[in-house]
Formats: sequence, C-alpha cells, structure tokens
Amino acid sequence: MGEGESMMTIEVTVLVTMMAAICGIVFGILNLRKAKATETKNDASSIATLIAKLENIVNILAEIKAEIASLKAENKEARERIVILEQSMKAAWKQLDTVCKECKYVKISD
Repeated sequence: MGEGESMMTIEVTVLVTMMAAICGIVFGILNLRKAKATETKNDASSIATLIAKLENIVNILAEIKAEIASLKAENKEARERIVILEQSMKAAWKQLDTVCKECKYVKISD
C-alpha cells in the first residue's frame, strides 16, 4: 500500500465518522422536537381537562349558592311563622286566663 491509499482510507474513515456524528445530531434534534411536540400536546390535553373540571366545579358552586339562598328564605319564613304562632298562643293564653278568672269553677258531680 502506498502513502496515497493510506491517506484515502483515513479520509474515508474520518468522513464516515463525521457523517455518523452529523446524522446522530440531526436525528437527536428531530427526536427532541418530536418529544417536545408530544409533550406540548399532552400538556394542552391536560389543561383542557382541568378547565372542564374547573367549569364543572363553578357550576356546582353556583347551584349550591342558589340552594343556600333558597334555604335561607325558607328558614326566614319559618322563623316569621313561629313568631306569629307564639304571639297567637300568648294571646290565647291571656284570653283563657281571663275567662278562668271570670267564671267560677263548677264541680260536676257524677
């Protein structure tokens, strides 16, 4: 083998090594981009799911608020009715006391 063939073999080896390194770098970059795109897609899907769940929670909270307002109104109405009933009962007891004082106890014999 001559000196020219040896140089050519070295150059081919270096060229093949450089091509392999370049291909490795290119494929690595492409793989990173693909992984990033997949990660971005997964993140977007997760965010969409979270948004849907948060909207559901907001709707449930609105329903709970409406139910609480309804219960408060019912409670207020019940308290007002109790006050009216207590006043009526107090007036009835006063009338009963007045009637009992005015009438004489009649003893019913068997």
